[in-house]
Amino acid sequence: MSGAEGSISPAVCVATGDGNFKYSYGGFTNNSGNPAIGDLNNDGKLDFFSPDNSTGSTFLGNGDGTFQGPLPPADTGYDAAVGDVNHDGNLDAVLTNGHIWYGNGDGTFTAATPLSPSGNGVDLALQDIQGTNQLDVAMLTSTSLLIYPAFSSGKYSPALSFPLSGYSGSNLGVGDFNNDGRVDFVVPGATSTQVLVQTRLGISPSSLSYGVVPLGNSQVLNVVLTNVGSPSLKISGIKVVGVDASSFSVPSKQCVALLSQYVACTLPVTFTPKASGALNALLQIDYDDIGSPQLFPLSGTGTPVKLNPVSINFGDQKVGTVSPPIKVTMYNLGNAALSITQIGIAGGTNFAETNNCGTSLPAHSTCAIKVTFDPTALGGQSGQLKVRFDAPATEEAVRLSGNGT
Repeated sequence: MSGAEGSISPAVCVATGDGNFKYSYGGFTNNSGNPAIGDLNNDGKLDFFSPDNSTGSTFLGNGDGTFQGPLPPADTGYDAAVGDVNHDGNLDAVLTNGHIWYGNGDGTFTAATPLSPSGNGVDLALQDIQGTNQLDVAMLTSTSLLIYPAFSSGKYSPALSFPLSGYSGSNLGVGDFNNDGRVDFVVPGATSTQVLVQTRLGISPSSLSYGVVPLGNSQVLNVVLTNVGSPSLKISGIKVVGVDASSFSVPSKQCVALLSQYVACTLPVTFTPKASGALNALLQIDYDDIGSPQLFPLSGTGTPVKLNPVSINFGDQKVGTVSPPIKVTMYNLGNAALSITQIGIAGGTNFAETNNCGTSLPAHSTCAIKVTFDPTALGGQSGQLKVRFDAPATEEAVRLSGNGT
């Protein structure tokens, strides 16, 4: 095949037997995607499926370097792969837009349930990644490698995502790079090449970010650990490491166990900031397989400020009247004075506030903000009480709502 995606029509050139090639066939429309080659109609002659073709994606070989087509289906996508994904003896087609076409064995296709999420990929491969004698889908996107595990013939679970840092390529290579009998991947990029060696431990999501949490308070988020391979996988230890490790914690024995194939364990990770500002650590997971230990990013921001309550509902209030004030208490939980840069109402003109906080709140002290609701129209209204401060430079908010009657 020759030609460039999005620029000229591709063509078929056949070998002459002396190291040269000659033009054979060029009956394609512009913008044909990268083709997948196989015997699509079971006649012993090579055909190909070329996505991103406005009139049809199937081209049936005549056995002499010429082709019949394009034939339906007309589908878009940068790349395609063919394989017998539903185990009926006929080649099927999977596209980088997530579409799956079951082959009928005569060069025609039937639409199947698409991949989820669709992926929007630039390259893909069909491989038995899990070792289950089924064709799983590996799809390369602009930011990650997506693995769609096959759970029955031609049907796929939602994708497992493996982010690619600093990647800007469009090709996916497949091979067993460490001779362990499992499928691995190589992704060449503009400035670096990344090799992804398969491990049986899947971690979802790819990181935990807690946002802003007051000092002395806690927030819990979950990590799901899954044995995505075969056979059983032993997790021998889990701990938090890094400069801010003391602000994150996990239960001592949770998920330290033997996981059978496809069994998942949910691990709660608690963030209790011990200092103000951005805090970062790593969750280290040790297990009996290649890739151990895996290091999982944790991040959050500690703030000395706490507002209580975090939301106020004034309920029904007659239009043209002012509600009784409701107090919001602001706490400085830190060991230093808090510099307050602004206190005000955002997103709602029918709320007002007064306060005794000033511009500085001493360590381990409180001040009061009183909020009122003065509806000028019928119906529900909402806004926010916002407090901006320098510790670090950020803001806290209280949700406000009420109904004018």
